Amino acid sequence: MAMTISLLYFAFIGGLIYRIRGGLAPSLPRPLDQLLFCYPLFLAAVIAGGGWLAYAAYALAVAGCATGHGQYMGLGRWRVPVKEMEALDFIPRLIFGRDEVGPAQYPVRAPAARARDLFGLAVTGLAMTLAPGLLIMSTGNFWPGFLLGASGILKAAAYWIGWLINDRFPRAWPGLKSGAEAGEWLTGAFLYAVAVPVICALATR
Repeated sequence: MAMTISLLYFAFIGGLIYRIRGGLAPSLPRPLDQLLFCYPLFLAAVIAGGGWLAYAAYALAVAGCATGHGQYMGLGRWRVPVKEMEALDFIPRLIFGRDEVGPAQYPVRAPAARARDLFGLAVTGLAMTLAPGLLIMSTGNFWPGFLLGASGILKAAAYWIGWLINDRFPRAWPGLKSGAEAGEWLTGAFLYAVAVPVICALATR
């Protein structure tokens, strides 16, 4: 029971920090919010014995956290007006082609648009977790590193669940305007729910 409560506590902290990164008051100056959110990834790499490479992995994780994902968070429901494509959009573009970014609230809802957005969220999620995960794997801790490195994919699941709840139970998230904001809460919660057990497993080896 104590472990479950602790995990839920850290998942809440992760969700809160990631939501603050998304604009929840009190906002923190960039990149402090990103440094703070990615710190457990850095801690896991240090405990695993990553040495000075843990700092490089931390820098890559923070850079990944800073990567924009605005054009993906609507999951095919609408498009956020942006002046240019997100930094990592060249990856979804290889599979789905160029994304047509239109005015805010522009209805799309096509399955292909939803799949592209989910893929884009998974890519930007992996941009945060992949470097620390690979470093941990290289220290001989394969499964902890694999789980941490792959956990970024959960960002896509977080937004999908956030929109699912928003669509079916619009009043279930007091104070939230859309499933995208719920997705931010769940992204942080999911990633910390993986990172904390990984840190504990590495610390007890």
